[in-house]
Amino acid sequence: MDDLFDDAGKHPDGPRPEKGTSVPQVHALNCLKEIFSHTKLGLVSEPNIARGLEVAISSLRSNDWAIRNCGLMLLRALVDRLFGTNESTKQEVDGPTQSSKLSWDRYPQLPFLLISMLEPGKTESNGPGLAVSSEHSTESIHAILPALEIVRRAGVPNKHGQIFRSLINLHMASRIWHVRHLAARAFLTLVNANQWVVEALRLLQPTWKSQNELHGRLLAVKYCLDHYKSHSGQDASWDFERIQMQLALSCKASLSMGDCSFTRAAFSDLLRGSEDSKNPALNFKPAGRKTCPSSADLSLQLQGATLADTYNPENLLDNDAKHLEPATKSWILLLYAASGQESSYDTRYAAVCSLAAFRASLHFPGGPIRTCPAFLPIYVILYELLNDDDTTIRETTLGVVSSILSPLNNHKLVPTAAGSALVRWLGDHCAESKEILTRYALLRLTKQSGRFFSYEILENKLEDYVLRSFIPLRAFLVEALKVDASLFATEKQNLFIDPLRESRDWSDLLIFTGASHVYHQTLDGFKVWTVEGLEAFSEGICNGADGALGRCSNPDLFELGVRLIDAARVLVSWYKYEKLDCAEEEFQKIIERLKDFVERGRINNMHESLQLKAEEILASVFRH
Repeated sequence: MDDLFDDAGKHPDGPRPEKGTSVPQVHALNCLKEIFSHTKLGLVSEPNIARGLEVAISSLRSNDWAIRNCGLMLLRALVDRLFGTNESTKQEVDGPTQSSKLSWDRYPQLPFLLISMLEPGKTESNGPGLAVSSEHSTESIHAILPALEIVRRAGVPNKHGQIFRSLINLHMASRIWHVRHLAARAFLTLVNANQWVVEALRLLQPTWKSQNELHGRLLAVKYCLDHYKSHSGQDASWDFERIQMQLALSCKASLSMGDCSFTRAAFSDLLRGSEDSKNPALNFKPAGRKTCPSSADLSLQLQGATLADTYNPENLLDNDAKHLEPATKSWILLLYAASGQESSYDTRYAAVCSLAAFRASLHFPGGPIRTCPAFLPIYVILYELLNDDDTTIRETTLGVVSSILSPLNNHKLVPTAAGSALVRWLGDHCAESKEILTRYALLRLTKQSGRFFSYEILENKLEDYVLRSFIPLRAFLVEALKVDASLFATEKQNLFIDPLRESRDWSDLLIFTGASHVYHQTLDGFKVWTVEGLEAFSEGICNGADGALGRCSNPDLFELGVRLIDAARVLVSWYKYEKLDCAEEEFQKIIERLKDFVERGRINNMHESLQLKAEEILASVFRH
């Protein structure tokens, strides 16, 4: 062993003269590696481990690649000897290894060796041929990574804790991603058990000098929070709320320094993780794509968290929210644009995360429900996202909606049922917004509403003459009856949305809220749309036999028929139960159009589902 250590510790006087020339240090290092790896030699080699570590670390700073490589393999064998081979750097963070055989008293020189390995640019003064290393040189990286691995798995002696903390903080700002990653994991060993949140908040303070340093800090915060979540036995929602607020401030500060895809991805992961920890009932699922969120998407996520603090339910009553309404308008406009099917997946997912961060300001256990008109657009956006074509977005939105409909989480719904339940919930709880909600439901039922047009309706920006000018159903019929001569069918943007369920949900809401919340001009426009629509549909569909494979087999035409019959059902219910102030002949005109619709449909074999729905309405007119 003495001969091997002597040969391995020698440094070449200069570069190797020929490529095939053998180097005695390489053979000595390989022999030492095999000796320390052999189980039968475990007891006799145990006293030489400290000396082996010194030789391995010294070899990492050699100019010769073969010596550095063999020194690295020897160091790997010694690390496995001390800690075992079952642990990987990819495993979940659980602090220092509890089964470590390492005793700092047994190896008193090891802390100084590790410090020497972690100090960038430091070289040994004795021995020629040592490389003058810098932080990013190959020689330095070969020494830094094993040192960080040892610290991660064994911790550090208390008396050297401050020196190791400063060195690990230095390497968390490294230009090399793997160094930042391993330094962030090693940072866990320096944090006391009751200081996880304090350290996370300290790391998020905007005192970083580069995006690399910020990224390293975010990784350390993530590992701290993961460890805190798995080891905290108490309610930590307040701690995660503080971290979420600091995350929002830090992200704003980082965007002013420039754009970095690594920090954007780290911020996005932390936001989702903190929201999931603060509200476990949301059941967040990871994004199905591995792409990094853009700066705009990340900013949208942070706005929800920032506004949630502004609308803190502990300090703000429901009626007091109106004077803060301008602060939410730009955010709502961004949500409308981001939640549309024409937006990318990442943008739509950012909208869901933003709404999830804002959820506590909408409905929280024991507090008032936010139902003033300023908040109504948010519920409508949630309804839209429940109909998203992507499973991950639907299920994430479902977590937000379920926490509103059932704060105690007594039952769970699927997205389609949750959408219908949300519409009913709006009718039950939005008493002061019923006028706007009724107008919006009319537009949804009659297929008038575009996305931003719906926002203007909800914000009460449109005059009544706009609501009188319903696009007639005849225009939709002409478009639906066009023969598509294209060779291949064009797939729709959203294959999940069910327009028939939508028609039923919004017509039920109109029947529930009643006609008293509808302006006369709007009611007149709705009546004209329904009466003329029944006549146009009968003429367009019933001229000639229909049948199972007839015109109504066209999904767009069948949808128009269902919407039209549901609109007639709403008017009949209003006339029958609310005694509308109108002429009797108007009511009789609707009944006559329905009778004609049913009669012509029976003669021409109209789709049975449409006929049955129309016949049920007529039967209800004469039912007491």
